[in-house]
Amino acid sequence: MVYDRQLKGPAQLKKDGPFAEKLTKDQAEHVKQTLTNHLMMQVSR
Repeated sequence: MVYDRQLKGPAQLKKDGPFAEKLTKDQAEHVKQTLTNHLMMQVSR
Protein backbone atom coordinates (compact mmCIF):
# COMPACT_ATOMS: atom_id res chain seq x y z
CA MET A 1 0.00 0.00 0.00
CA VAL A 2 1.12 3.53 -0.72
CA TYR A 3 0.00 5.78 2.16
CA ASP A 4 -1.33 9.30 1.59
CA ARG A 5 -0.87 11.52 4.65
CA GLN A 6 -3.57 13.97 3.56
CA LEU A 7 -6.17 11.26 2.95
CA LYS A 8 -4.90 9.35 6.01
CA GLY A 9 -5.18 6.14 4.05
CA PRO A 10 -4.21 4.51 0.75
CA ALA A 11 -3.08 6.90 -2.00
CA GLN A 12 -5.40 7.54 -4.92
CA LEU A 13 -3.62 7.81 -8.25
CA LYS A 14 -6.45 9.66 -10.00
CA LYS A 15 -9.30 11.72 -8.60
CA ASP A 16 -12.16 9.31 -7.88
CA GLY A 17 -9.90 6.48 -9.09
CA PRO A 18 -8.80 3.27 -7.42
CA PHE A 19 -6.75 3.30 -4.24
CA ALA A 20 -3.14 2.09 -4.21
CA GLU A 21 -3.68 -0.89 -1.93
CA LYS A 22 -3.04 -4.63 -2.23
CA LEU A 23 -0.03 -3.93 -4.45
CA THR A 24 3.10 -5.97 -4.96
CA LYS A 25 6.32 -4.41 -3.73
CA ASP A 26 7.29 -3.54 -7.33
CA GLN A 27 3.92 -1.91 -8.00
CA ALA A 28 4.16 0.12 -4.79
CA GLU A 29 7.68 1.27 -5.69
CA HIS A 30 6.45 2.35 -9.14
CA VAL A 31 3.56 4.34 -7.61
CA LYS A 32 5.94 5.92 -5.10
CA GLN A 33 8.34 6.96 -7.85
CA THR A 34 5.51 8.36 -10.00
CA LEU A 35 4.12 10.41 -7.13
CA THR A 36 7.58 11.64 -6.13
CA ASN A 37 8.35 12.72 -9.71
CA HIS A 38 5.02 14.54 -9.94
CA LEU A 39 5.68 16.32 -6.66
CA MET A 40 9.17 17.37 -7.76
CA MET A 41 7.75 18.80 -11.00
CA GLN A 42 5.20 20.83 -8.99
CA VAL A 43 7.88 22.20 -6.64
CA SER A 44 10.26 23.21 -9.43
CA ARG A 45 7.67 25.44 -11.16
